[in-house]
Amino acid sequence: MIFKKKKNYSDVEFQESFLPHNRKEELRFIFRNRKGLLLGMGGIFVLFSLPLLVTFLLRDFYLSRSYNLLLEGAITEEQFNGFINTNNLLFSLIAVVCIFILTIAFAGLFQIYKKLTFGEPVFFWYDFKKGLKNNIKPFLLISLILSIFISIFAVLFFFFGYYFWILIALGFFVLLILPIIVNMYFYSGLYSGSAKQVIANSLQLFLTAHFKGLVIFLGIIFIPVVSNILSFFLVITPAVNEFILMAFIFFLFPTFLLMQYLFCFSIFDEKINRVFFPDKYKIGLYNPKEKKGDSSNNENKVSK
Repeated sequence: MIFKKKKNYSDVEFQESFLPHNRKEELRFIFRNRKGLLLGMGGIFVLFSLPLLVTFLLRDFYLSRSYNLLLEGAITEEQFNGFINTNNLLFSLIAVVCIFILTIAFAGLFQIYKKLTFGEPVFFWYDFKKGLKNNIKPFLLISLILSIFISIFAVLFFFFGYYFWILIALGFFVLLILPIIVNMYFYSGLYSGSAKQVIANSLQLFLTAHFKGLVIFLGIIFIPVVSNILSFFLVITPAVNEFILMAFIFFLFPTFLLMQYLFCFSIFDEKINRVFFPDKYKIGLYNPKEKKGDSSNNENKVSK
């Protein structure tokens, strides 16, 4: 019997044309070759999501217990409704603190997303620490803006209940304001600039590809939103909700976020990099017509 030694190299010499030709191909390329890294990123997301997940678990647990008391006749419907409003306000404010903890993971891991997009080698903990150093301040400021909106809606629901106009305002926020806030994270993870520049360019990204970007964004949040709604209305138990959320964050969220990251970067390529940062234009892709230029004329934006 003849045994053949396993080859650890390819018979074909690497060529630049082997690189992905667009961001869609790059998404498939990264997913196919870096599954382990994506799972590792999922583990970090789960770790920093634990305070938020525990908050959801306690919220749903107390809601379920109060509902059982209502069925047993121990409390009135008015008392039950009052408990719901108080419960939502309390845990929404706790969730605001948890968002700042989760922001740490985003700040560090966005540096790794950046390296993957640029086609550069990843040194996980070194890059994570570098991401924290570069991104933590702007990311925390953006999270502060997000937290203010969450707090406002929590207070509105507490004092006025689930009135139609408040639900309309919430829908307006989710469809129009929240995507811009999310874009601010992506922009700040790639470029530095004033608050005015961050908001202006994030708004431009929103207006440039609103529908497609919104579909991707809603696709990312679909599973956790539906799971939390089902748990809130006691269709599923809090434990089942937590299992769904943790599985989603670990297995799917890093890839979904990569999809959103690459989509945003493709827009930045055409709207920003082509003019201001030609050295970053289509970086990580096969680009035979790439022209390297000097971006020193850009006085207002400084790349990270």
